Amino acid sequence: MTATTHIVRGCPSTTGNDRQLNTTTLIRHAARTHGDQEIVYRTPDGGWDRYTYADCYARICRSANALRALGVEPGDRVGILDWNSRRHFELYWSIPGLGAVMLQMNLRLGPEDLGYVVDHSKVSYVCVDESLLPLAESVAANSPQIKGWIVMTDKPLDQIKTTLKPLLHYEDLLAAADTKIDWPEIDETSAYSACYTTGTTGKPKGVYYSHRGIYLHSTAMATNLGMTLDDCVMLITPMFHGQCWGLPQAATLLADKIVLPGRYAAEDTKPLVDAMIAEGVTITNGAPAIFQPMLQYIETMQVKPDFSRMRMLSGASEPPLSMMIGFYDLTGAEVVHAYGATEATTLVTMNRLKSTLKKRLTEEEKWNLKRKQGLVLTGVDLTSWGADLPATPQLGDLVMRILRLVPDLPRLRISSIDSIEVDDNLMAAIATEPRLMPHLHLSLQAGDNMVLKRMKRRHLRDDAIRFCEEAKKLRPEMTFGADIIAGFPTETDAMFENSLRLVEECDLTWLHVFPYSVRQGTPAAKMPQVNGVAIKARAARLRAAGDTRVAAHLAAQQGLTHRILMENARMGRTEQFTEVLFGSDQIEGSIVSARITGMSETQLLV
Repeated sequence: MTATTHIVRGCPSTTGNDRQLNTTTLIRHAARTHGDQEIVYRTPDGGWDRYTYADCYARICRSANALRALGVEPGDRVGILDWNSRRHFELYWSIPGLGAVMLQMNLRLGPEDLGYVVDHSKVSYVCVDESLLPLAESVAANSPQIKGWIVMTDKPLDQIKTTLKPLLHYEDLLAAADTKIDWPEIDETSAYSACYTTGTTGKPKGVYYSHRGIYLHSTAMATNLGMTLDDCVMLITPMFHGQCWGLPQAATLLADKIVLPGRYAAEDTKPLVDAMIAEGVTITNGAPAIFQPMLQYIETMQVKPDFSRMRMLSGASEPPLSMMIGFYDLTGAEVVHAYGATEATTLVTMNRLKSTLKKRLTEEEKWNLKRKQGLVLTGVDLTSWGADLPATPQLGDLVMRILRLVPDLPRLRISSIDSIEVDDNLMAAIATEPRLMPHLHLSLQAGDNMVLKRMKRRHLRDDAIRFCEEAKKLRPEMTFGADIIAGFPTETDAMFENSLRLVEECDLTWLHVFPYSVRQGTPAAKMPQVNGVAIKARAARLRAAGDTRVAAHLAAQQGLTHRILMENARMGRTEQFTEVLFGSDQIEGSIVSARITGMSETQLLV
């Protein structure tokens, strides 16, 4: 749906219209239908224990009743300071199930920022693991609105040493509460949880996820990751930020076996790997910073584990190709690169190769492609933003608002965009805002009008050329990437030449070439097909043109000084999205000014 699309109301349906999408539905179904499925959790002493979904659900009901007895009402915020524990998992359901809001308190924030989050969100109660009491105490002094601190521990309350007051005991509260509850039906647009950004460009910013958003994200994630009832899911990504990337809810949707590793450290990944082997884990999530040490531990093992069913969802930074290949060669595990954002509920893209690509790409091409962020999840569409908001604002309005309200934001980059959707405010931002990066990836697909019409694209050839010319006038350093399909049905030699010329006419630098492959059941499959040999040859010519453009761009940067955002210790990107390889370690996430001294086939060198 685009910003100019209006909602069409058809024939009314007769069922399901009044049913709200509540997250509580997921855990209730899991407990009712798969009550004997296990949830494995790590104990504070480093051991492991387990209970069932039915056991867990009984405690969730007790937890919700206890919070309700304390006076927690719909709309109230309840904070959590905890690791990836069973109690944290229980609170993922009990707090939102009351219509209250679960506040994820990021342990990586300093006391000042965490105190700001607590104050800004108007937290009423905080549930805190015993090991994190010192952090809670550092926040408490400036948080007089908090009605109580609920300590989560196996110890009796009289053995807990803390200055927090009033202090309540999670297990005591549960013991006094009922296992039966009448869950309210919550308006699906109500907030399920709140998560604050890490405050790298000013004060942390709050994002409130809806029940509807979490519910739909769970189904999209489960589908795109290929989750089944037979999976076992280990939650490595911290549950205190970004919904643990939505994996707890997706696993519960399928009633999968769940493994909660509690508190762990990158310096000792043996407990994680050993638990994966013992419990038969097939899905997990984490950053390269934790996956890399896990791989190093596996390399020391005499007998390598069989992780051939494993999907390791990797985010936060680009997974090193050597790490991805290492996991595959040693264990059979698939590292799946994903991209998300705090503001996006939470994953946006996931890289799992399409079946059509698996058949025609070389192994080297497959590995190179798997390093990228992948395809958008079902329901994600950048240019659809604003259609459901008052006055139907457009993408340019959002860009200008972000840059105005976040003056400390050093960079804002737009991903793939349809040039026909670009509005006046976005063009104004391109012209006047140096913080808006001079790189756009265009969804062009072809350079011939007849082919574009048969693809049912909304733009024509001249629209693309006109947009690129205007953007370059406003911002001479602007670079463009684009997707182009070679050999779409009915494409003649002359039509292909139009696409080839578009590379020069639109001044494209980064070309993504896709040889057409038939997909049964689509309108294109019924059209006259192009010979496979011709498709291959056309794709090769487009790739050669792209290589020439990249080489020219890299050569033009020699001797220039660029501001480079470091994506990892040795690789960063210029404002034009060009990869830069450093010979020495830099600080990940920093912006470094450096003079370009060389080039490879695809990268600049410093």
